[in-house]
Amino acid sequence: MPFDKSKYPPYWPQFSLYIRRERAGDRCEQCNVPNNATVNRGTIDGEAFWHDPETGVIHSAKDGLILGRARMYELNIERESKIVLT
Repeated sequence: MPFDKSKYPPYWPQFSLYIRRERAGDRCEQCNVPNNATVNRGTIDGEAFWHDPETGVIHSAKDGLILGRARMYELNIERESKIVLT
């Protein structure tokens, strides 16, 4: 879906940046994944997770809580994702 600038107020870029950086800490407000990170996504027992390949930490996609640590080959990785908060 294309971005239609006419539907947003003129101060939208500053407002959006404030929300993403100041209020949300440059992280997803739901799952706590950092902006601009490359993470692995998958499921464990039907529950979605995201995995930080640099630290090995596994986080719940539902609320960002740490589920544990694992190496990539130990997980059922479904895809790699570049995170871009909008």
